[in-house]
Formats: sequence, C-alpha cells, structure tokens
Amino acid sequence: MLNRYTTKLNLFLFTLLFILYLCFGAYVFSFVEQPTEQMVINEMAKTRKDFLGKYPCVQEDDFESFIVTLLDANKHGVDARTNFTTEQEVENEQERLSTSEKSGLLWLPRSVSIHSYGSRNVPVGQPYRRQINETDNTATMTTETSKS
Repeated sequence: MLNRYTTKLNLFLFTLLFILYLCFGAYVFSFVEQPTEQMVINEMAKTRKDFLGKYPCVQEDDFESFIVTLLDANKHGVDARTNFTTEQEVENEQERLSTSEKSGLLWLPRSVSIHSYGSRNVPVGQPYRRQINETDNTATMTTETSKS
C-alpha cells in the first residue's frame, strides 16, 4: 500500500526521469542537427559575402535593411520572389492576403491559447538577430559575436 512518502518519492523520481529524458533528447537532437545547421550558416555567410563582393555599389547597411524588409514581408505571407511591377499585381496580392472572417475564426482561438503565448519566429542558429530599439522604433541586425 502506498503512503505519502512513497507517493512523493515516486513523483520526484518520475519528475527527475522526465527532466533527464528531456535533456538527453535535446542533446541528441542538437548533436544530429548541428552539422546541417553549421553548413547552412556557412553557406549563408558565403552567399552574403559573394553578393556584396559582386555588387560593391550596395552598402552593407542597406543590404541588411533590405533583408529585414524581406523577412518582415515573408512573416506576413508576402512572397519576396513576386515581381510587383504594375498596380494590378499589387492589388491582386492585397486581395490574396486580405483577412476574412473565416481566417479570423481560425486565428482567434490560437491567439488566446497557451500554444501561441510567447512564441517567436526566430529560427535557431540564425547568425543575424534583429534587435528593436524601443526609443526610436528602429531595427538593427547584429551578429551573434557582437551582442550588445
């Protein structure tokens, strides 16, 4: 028969084993994904360096600002590969992205659920991080090595 002591001990052991299981799973996951992540980081840095070398007229700050704009557009569902050369194409894209009542009904439960609380859309291992300056509402890109 279980008494309070054995119940608390079982709960403690289960919690400890669960935490160890999570830590071990996180270690295995990071060990398996690390080579691929490092390859993508290196490829992105090389592509960025090649682009800035090929087009020396593009300033590094302007390029980073352009990347921030593209990432913001992508976050809102706008495909950056779309060529908006005419007003009709811009209007078609606005109609495609307009919010309807149906999408609102799908969004509302998610927004109040625990699943969306505190979620961030920052990919793990991304070498550039966007930092928001609250005083003047500006966004800057920094590398992981130059955190301020």
